[in-house]
Amino acid sequence: MPNTFLKANLSYLAQATSLIEGLNDVCYAKKIEDFHGACVGAHIRHCLDHYDSFLKGLSTGQIDYDARPRNAATEINTQTALERLHALQAGLKEVHLDSLKGELLVKMDCGVEATEPWVPSSISRELQFLVSHTVHHFAIVAAMLKSMGHTMPSDFGVAPSTIAHQAAAS
Repeated sequence: MPNTFLKANLSYLAQATSLIEGLNDVCYAKKIEDFHGACVGAHIRHCLDHYDSFLKGLSTGQIDYDARPRNAATEINTQTALERLHALQAGLKEVHLDSLKGELLVKMDCGVEATEPWVPSSISRELQFLVSHTVHHFAIVAAMLKSMGHTMPSDFGVAPSTIAHQAAAS
């Protein structure tokens, strides 16, 4: 159900907000060699860029995940990240559920020569993609922060299907 997709994405953005509110800029921007010299902020920025692309593409019917803003300040400044998070949450709340049935075109570089750069998709499918993409980057963020001695919520960066499987197994 499309409403579920919106709620899930809003939930993950709320998780990011809570996480960032508890970090200082030094920790947020610290480059960690074991993670290819990336920082927590780089992964958060990357996720937010995808949400920006999604929302921008809704108005044109074309989502171009390659044309991301890559705002470097989001990687090093928690306040900038929080401002973007709040704007993206507001943007997602403005998505009308009846528009979720519309078809659109999506572009994303997959690392090989594409014969068809734009592929058909739907808003619901892209919201599913954003959940998966965000959860996987959050898993990296969780590992990065744990490597710096932070305690993470047990469900941060864990896929919903994994949480359901673990609950059923216990």
